[in-house]
Amino acid sequence: MRTWYVKKLSKLTNISVRTLHYYDKINLLKPSARGPNGYRLYSEDDLLNLEQIIALKFFGFTLAQIRMIIQSKADTLKLLRSQLNLIQEEISYLENAQRKLLTSTISELESKKNVDWHGIVELIEAYAQANELKRQQTTEFFENQS
Repeated sequence: MRTWYVKKLSKLTNISVRTLHYYDKINLLKPSARGPNGYRLYSEDDLLNLEQIIALKFFGFTLAQIRMIIQSKADTLKLLRSQLNLIQEEISYLENAQRKLLTSTISELESKKNVDWHGIVELIEAYAQANELKRQQTTEFFENQS
């Protein structure tokens, strides 16, 4: 079975050494062994786990959610479908919000009115708060799945 030190695994996967150390620290990806020099040694199974982490991050899962998925052996298909629905809802919401904000800003400028930039920023902040609430609900969903 092949093994890699952290620097080689970093080059192989384009994941920084610092990130790999962080994954080890938070118990997301522990190296299978340590070399005689104390350096981390990663196995082929570790590489497969790292690839799973990379894919799940790309799909929009948080590291906490990824840890739950990996540790609980949760129903991956159900979780991926749920994540897809959340992403589609978020895209739709963001597109509508941007369209409305841009349309109203353009109308204000065409009417030679002053743009209410403060109001726009408040709307953006409200969106961010709604988005954070949605993320908290998603985390609770994942916790209930494990």
